[in-house]
Formats: sequence, C-alpha cells, structure tokens
Amino acid sequence: MENDKKLEVTKVQHLLRTKTSGAMIMQSDMIFVDGQPAVVLEWLDFSEKATIPAISVPLDPRYLHPMQGWGEVTHLYEMEVVDPRDPPAP
Repeated sequence: MENDKKLEVTKVQHLLRTKTSGAMIMQSDMIFVDGQPAVVLEWLDFSEKATIPAISVPLDPRYLHPMQGWGEVTHLYEMEVVDPRDPPAP
C-alpha cells in the first residue's frame, strides 16, 4: 500500500557517535514524525515513486535550534546522536 503523504525533509547539523569512527560532525536529513523531529541516517527505495526512512533516530526538541544563513542546513542539534547501526557490545 502506497502512502501519498509526502515527508517534509530538512537538513540538521549534529554530532554522530559511532564505535568505529568516534564522534563526527554530520549534516543529515531531518523529518518530523507525528510532530517529533528525527534524524534520518539511511533511506530505503520503497518503490519507483517512494523513498522511505530506513534508519532514523528521534531527537529531543529541547536541543534542536533553527539556524539561518547555514545554506541548506535549517537546524542545529546540540546533543550527540548515537548511530543505531553499530553492533551491540559483546
């Protein structure tokens, strides 16, 4: 079943922590799910007409700030985002 509802996609600058690379400053897509911000780390081509978020991480809106004059980046997130693609610790 296809969803005709389009996601509003903006850009957020944030710190991404991974086990292999440590902390990196990233610019990622950001969407709002039921009014709550989420950073999209990976997209999935669902069909020829639709791309959906495959891996996203919810953001705490208290640490999300609108930015102007940063080109395509519309927001700054001041907390670290932990990459959920990292394998769990043994």
